[in-house]
Amino acid sequence: MSTHQSPNPSHPSSTREPRVLLEDLTAGLLWPTLLKAPAMAFAPPRWLLGTMAAFLIVLVSAFHELIFNTQNTEESIAPSQGLESVLASMMSLNPSVFIERLAHTGRFYTLQLTESPWISAALLIPLLLVLGIFGFAITRSASIQYAHGRHTDAIGALSAALLNIRQTALTTLGPLLLIVILAIFVMILGLPLGLPVVNVLGGILYIIALALAILIACILTLHILTLPLSISALAIEGTDGFDALQRAYAYIIARPIRLGLYTLILVILGTTITTIVATLAGWSIELADGLTSTLTNDAGRRVLIGTEDMSATEPVAHRIITLARSALQLIVAGYVLSLLFCSSTLAYLNIRRVCDGQDTNEVWDPEPSAQS
Repeated sequence: MSTHQSPNPSHPSSTREPRVLLEDLTAGLLWPTLLKAPAMAFAPPRWLLGTMAAFLIVLVSAFHELIFNTQNTEESIAPSQGLESVLASMMSLNPSVFIERLAHTGRFYTLQLTESPWISAALLIPLLLVLGIFGFAITRSASIQYAHGRHTDAIGALSAALLNIRQTALTTLGPLLLIVILAIFVMILGLPLGLPVVNVLGGILYIIALALAILIACILTLHILTLPLSISALAIEGTDGFDALQRAYAYIIARPIRLGLYTLILVILGTTITTIVATLAGWSIELADGLTSTLTNDAGRRVLIGTEDMSATEPVAHRIITLARSALQLIVAGYVLSLLFCSSTLAYLNIRRVCDGQDTNEVWDPEPSAQS
C-alpha cells in the first residue's frame, strides 16, 4: 500500500510559483530610472522650491515689463505672455502649436537681444539666477534622496544653493559673458564698413565676423540645451562652474543620441503628468466657480466673472478670487519646474554612467554621517 505524502511548503525540495517583479525585468537597464522623475517632483520640499522659483520668475517678468514698459506688436509678445503661451501650448499636446509658439517667443527674445541688449540683460540675468539657484536646490534634494535615501527639507536645500551662488552664477551666466565679448568684437569688425575705401577691408573682415557669429550661435544653442544638465552637474558633483559646464557639454557631444532618447522619454512623461496636474487644477477652478455661483445672485456672479459694471467692494472681492486662481496656477507651474530639475538629475546620473562608467549612486554629499 503506497502512501502519498503531501508537499511541505517549508521543505527545500518543494516547488513554488515563480514571481517575476518589475525590478527583475528592468535590472541592468538605465532608462527605467527616468520614470521616477514625476514621483520625485511631487515631494513637498521640491514642489515648494519649484513654486517659489515660479513666483520669482513671474515677479521678475512683471517688474521688467513695469520698468521698461514692454509693448506688444504683431511680430512680438511680452516676455511673461510668451512664457505662459509656450506652457499653454505644451499642455495642449499639439506639437505644431507648441513649435509655432516656441518659435514666436524665440523671435521675440532674439529681437530684444539685438535691439535692446541692456534691457534684455535686465530680464535674462535674474531669470537665469533664479533657475540656477532653485534648480541647484531641487537637484541636491532629488540626488541625495535617489543615491542615499535621505530626505532633505526645502530650507536646507536652498541654503546649500545660496552657499554655492558664485559657482551657480558662473554656470548659468558664464557662457553668456563669453557671447557678449564675442558680440562686441563682431561689432568692432563692422566699423570699417561705413568708411570709404576701408570698407573693402570691412568686407574681408566680415568673413571673420561671420565665423564668430557661427561660434556665438553654437555656444548659445549648446548652453540652452545643456543648462538644466549643467546645473545638475554642479549640484551632484559639488564642483566648480567650469567643470560643470565642461561635463554637460562633453556628455551632449559624446552621446547626443542617447541623451536625446532620454530627453524624449522625459518630455513625453513630463508632458503627460503635467497635463494631468494642470487639468485637475482647471477642473477645480471650474468646479469652484460652478458651485459658488449656484445659490448666489447676479452680483455674486459679477464678482466671479469680473465684469466692468462691478461697484462698491465687488472689485476687491474679484481681485481676491483672481489671486486664489493665480496661486493654484502658480503651484502647477512649481510642479513643472520641480519636474524639470528632477528629470535633469536622473538624466545626468544616467548619461554620466554611460560616458564615464560612474555609478549613479555616487553623489556629492557634504553630510555623509547624516545618512539614514
